[in-house]
Amino acid sequence: PPVILALLAAGVPAATSRATLILYFTGLNAVSVALMAGTGLIGAEALVWAALLVPTLALAQKAGEWLFRRGGDRHFRGIAIALLVATGVMALVH
Repeated sequence: PPVILALLAAGVPAATSRATLILYFTGLNAVSVALMAGTGLIGAEALVWAALLVPTLALAQKAGEWLFRRGGDRHFRGIAIALLVATGVMALVH
């Protein structure tokens, strides 16, 4: 997403970039879920999947926090760019 590229290009400190991205995507997801719920797009199956995936997402967030505390500014930008490239390749393949 462009917001990630903009933050990486702006030279913002890694901790600020990470916090900004967490807030941005949390807000974006909250609005998306509210809109989908309001239009009836969220059914029982989606709620079951959410219940199954939330613990995994929480563990992944804790792992990311732990890794960030270990690597911080040194590795954040490179890992973020690598993830963007991987996401782009996956989008092209699928």
